Amino acid sequence: PDAAKLGIDMRQLARLARLARCPAVVQRTAWVVPRVRQLSAGPTESLSQILAEEVAGEKENRVTDERLEKSIADLEAKGAVITHDVGSGRVTIKLSETVVASFDCRDVTTEEEETDGSIEFDVKVTNNAGDRLIFECLASDGVQIDGIAYYRHSVSEDDKDIFDGPKFDELDPRLQSAFYSFLLERGVDPELCALINMMATEKEQTEYVHWLESVNAFVDGEIPE
Repeated sequence: PDAAKLGIDMRQLARLARLARCPAVVQRTAWVVPRVRQLSAGPTESLSQILAEEVAGEKENRVTDERLEKSIADLEAKGAVITHDVGSGRVTIKLSETVVASFDCRDVTTEEEETDGSIEFDVKVTNNAGDRLIFECLASDGVQIDGIAYYRHSVSEDDKDIFDGPKFDELDPRLQSAFYSFLLERGVDPELCALINMMATEKEQTEYVHWLESVNAFVDGEIPE
């Protein structure tokens, strides 16, 4: 096969592999395309040239997700504040002064798990005294609570000796239902899960392009922004 054509095909496979980890749909797919790079650079191709081609290809294939833009606008209209830094996979969604959700676009459940492709996220609820409940959740078709930890205001969340609560699915069903209602009343609902899924895909793609550009700048002897 023509080498140039093969290069394009491999780039598309790599892109599909990344999207398979964080597909921009609420119902996440379970298939994964292996990230395999068997094509070596030709005698006239430099690392810088290949990186530049990767950046150009990613930007050319970039599609604006209008659903994501609308979801963000709707949430921000309710007073939410969304923050994230370039170079980091973490995104923070401040729903109110006392409720903050956060996730990392790389925190995706694996194919061995029943919820393959779901984004893991945390919800921190703080009271007036500074005590906190931290919910470990999955954004699948809706909210799925996996665990709940309680921290007094004087205790660091990095303290590994703190009892982080029983297994959520072993709690009394009425208690489980009450916790779900507790989150729902604070804006943690299926719409938020849909937004997290879409944002994870967008964030992962943005960070990948930024990584390519930074590495290319390094190779060319420039200082990455």
